[in-house]
Amino acid sequence: MGLKDIVKNTRKLVLKSDIINGLKELGLNQETKVMVHTSLKSFGYIVNRQYDMIDALIETMEDGVIIMPSHNSHSFSDSKGWENPPVPKEWHKVIEENRKYYDPNIFISESVGITPITFLRYKNVTKTDNPSVSLAVYNKSNSKDWFIHSLDEANSSNPMYKLVEEDGYILFLGTDITTCTFLHQCEIFSSKAQKKIFRTKMLKNKKIENVEVNDYEASDDFEIDFKNIYNLFEETYKNTDSLRITKIGDATCTLLKAKDLYEIAKNYYKKL
Repeated sequence: MGLKDIVKNTRKLVLKSDIINGLKELGLNQETKVMVHTSLKSFGYIVNRQYDMIDALIETMEDGVIIMPSHNSHSFSDSKGWENPPVPKEWHKVIEENRKYYDPNIFISESVGITPITFLRYKNVTKTDNPSVSLAVYNKSNSKDWFIHSLDEANSSNPMYKLVEEDGYILFLGTDITTCTFLHQCEIFSSKAQKKIFRTKMLKNKKIENVEVNDYEASDDFEIDFKNIYNLFEETYKNTDSLRITKIGDATCTLLKAKDLYEIAKNYYKKL
């Protein structure tokens, strides 16, 4: 949907105050810890677009933790597996040999939308040291562990696992479970999960180092799994504080408790 269609279909302008009120209605507060997925176009016309969205999140959770996907998965993944688009086989070796090292301070996130990209320009927001599936983290809590991001998805040193430990939440603003980066972490529990090793270079402690990134993939059609997991979650937690839903503008906004989603997803993948 282009901007022209958004203007045409918007019944009421969305203000930053509308977003703040919606976030508070969901139960978010100054110290909440949350991972956020956004779709601006779902809201209708937001006066200051992604800036109102980010400002509303920070003003609502000023002393908490806000996480957004900030991936560089195309630039930092095995070129043999690229599908969008694939590249000629004879290019693979050349790409690997000439790939620029990963520097979180300069690499622009890919395939995540304008809101996470803009989020990284804000004060107190840091891009994690993971070449493939980095995260943008706003952290005003008392713990610096939120910035630790292992290069092995099976390792629990990861902001998404910390959400589980700290009673955090997963928030969908105008989008749904199919965009849930958090659930990819749970695929390791499937007996079908395939470990994919990728070697690259990254800037670490002001030095360029060779590193190994370990990803796990359980299914070629993850969206079906994610929808099944949400259905199980909804059956279990409907009408509880673990599942909260409201409308902001034209957008459906859903808040899920990370610990409960993790347990549902873990049990689901163990049965695959």
